[in-house]
Amino acid sequence: LDLIAYSALDDPERRPFLHMNAGTMEDLTRLIHDSNLKHTLAFGIGMHHAGLTENDRKIVEELFVSSKIGVLVTTSTLAWGVNFPARLVVIKGSEYYHPKLKHYVDLPVTDILQMIGRAGRPQFDDQ
Repeated sequence: LDLIAYSALDDPERRPFLHMNAGTMEDLTRLIHDSNLKHTLAFGIGMHHAGLTENDRKIVEELFVSSKIGVLVTTSTLAWGVNFPARLVVIKGSEYYHPKLKHYVDLPVTDILQMIGRAGRPQFDDQ
């Protein structure tokens, strides 16, 4: 929600992360089941996690890969299974709860490298 507040700070109609006609996006959001995702997509911000329906995930993936939305908030597991190009990767936290150890542990360096490796790949981004 902070990204939405930032995007509308000066102008409530401003949507710097939405790279398509707002009316077209409104039509697409009618196909979305998750109410939070409907709200964020209107601002060009997608979410991707295991709790989404398959249809919602496909729509978000297509919008991000085609650069129609500029921000995709994901779980760390997305870095392992999906080949999405990104200009910038922000890792919000580098720990996870380990149920066998019953406390938080650092993500392995290889996981961090895999996540940040999504950004700036020459086959997807020439800037």
